[in-house]
Amino acid sequence: MPVMVYSNSMFFKSTFPLPFWVGVRKKAPTVITNKITSPAIMQDLEEIVRLTGDQIRYLLQEGNAYPAWQRVGDKIQGHWSTSACMGPEPSVALADAIIAGDQARMKQIMADLRSIPAFRPQGQEDPELHLQFPQLNAQSEKARFRAAGYIKCGPARALLGQ
Repeated sequence: MPVMVYSNSMFFKSTFPLPFWVGVRKKAPTVITNKITSPAIMQDLEEIVRLTGDQIRYLLQEGNAYPAWQRVGDKIQGHWSTSACMGPEPSVALADAIIAGDQARMKQIMADLRSIPAFRPQGQEDPELHLQFPQLNAQSEKARFRAAGYIKCGPARALLGQ
C-alpha cells in the first residue's frame, strides 16, 4: 500500500531528521510521498532528496514549493494547499508551472499570491503567536474559506479549555 509521510513537526513533535529518511529509504519502500511542513526538512532538503532518490515525491505547502523547486528542481512535482479552498485557480496554475518547470511563471504566481494579505504567513515574526497556531489553525482556515464563499465548511472546533 502506498504511504505518505505527513512530516509536521508542530503537531506531531518529530523533526523527521536525516536518519529517519535513511531508514525510510532502506526499510519502507511503500513510502512514496511526503507532505512537508517541518522546518528541519526544508533545512536539509537537498540531502534528504539525495538520500531518498526517486522513491519519494515531496509536496510542500504552496508558499514553499517554488523556493524548494529552486533548490532541487524537478524533484518537486506538486504542492499542497489550504488556499485552494478559497478558489483553486492560483494553486492549479502553480502546480502546472511546477510540472512544466516554468520558473518565470512560478515566480510570477508566487509574487501574485504574496500580494494577497490572507496568503502571507502571519505570526512567524512573533514566537508567542506562532506557538498558539495549532490551537487556532482550523478555526482561522475555516473562517478564510467561508469568507471567500467558494466552499461551505462545517463549524470550527472549540478552543481547548473552553
